[in-house]
Amino acid sequence: MRVSDKTTSGTVRQAVGRSRSRMEQLQIQNSVQKKLLAPSDDPAANSKIMDVRTQKTVNEQFESNAFSAKTKLSATDSALEEMYEIFVRAKEIAINQSSDGSASEDSRIGVAQEVGALYKQLISVANRRLGNNYLFSGFKTLTSPYSADGGYHGDKGQTPVEIQKDVFAVSNVAGPEAFMVERYLKQDRSRAPANVEKTDPFVKPSDNPDAKGPLVENQKEVQAAEVINSFHELDALRVGLLTNDSKN
Repeated sequence: MRVSDKTTSGTVRQAVGRSRSRMEQLQIQNSVQKKLLAPSDDPAANSKIMDVRTQKTVNEQFESNAFSAKTKLSATDSALEEMYEIFVRAKEIAINQSSDGSASEDSRIGVAQEVGALYKQLISVANRRLGNNYLFSGFKTLTSPYSADGGYHGDKGQTPVEIQKDVFAVSNVAGPEAFMVERYLKQDRSRAPANVEKTDPFVKPSDNPDAKGPLVENQKEVQAAEVINSFHELDALRVGLLTNDSKN
């Protein structure tokens, strides 16, 4: 079979064209430092690249969430440390001024002013902000949590932050958890909300622990016998000093 010169030259031109096209593609890949310039270059590899990019974006978001939560918790920890120092000082004043032998009415009136300053400092700590958001307001982050009389205006909302896939961490402390203390009677402590959450909510009947059959619901939570408001306690100390009350 005879091959014409036209056919031969056409084949050569096609080969040269393919070589030029390939050379141009290699030059572009070299300039942009990318092997794939379009999904059609390698659909399978492009799919893997998209998966890697998606996972990278997700991990960056997790890292951002963790950093945000760490920053918020660090600010909260600093505020709680300051609150602790306030009450350490208040305790020192209360102990020093409780004895009529080492304190007098004049000395109590004098330190009452310091306690008043500690009270204002505590209100300031309770209304601490990170940016525009209040630390102790629960979900109401734009609402000032505490008024001058120690009244709470936030809620008990806890803000979960996803730091890994399906792993969440609480990034805030609501005001009542930090500035209020619940006291329970000795016989009721095991049924306090915090303790009930840590135990199995279903137990065998107490009168027959070996009984077979379905488990019964555990004893319900009890209410606290006393709720101590940190602000009221500190203000009560100030009033007691002003009135020369060494007993309360």
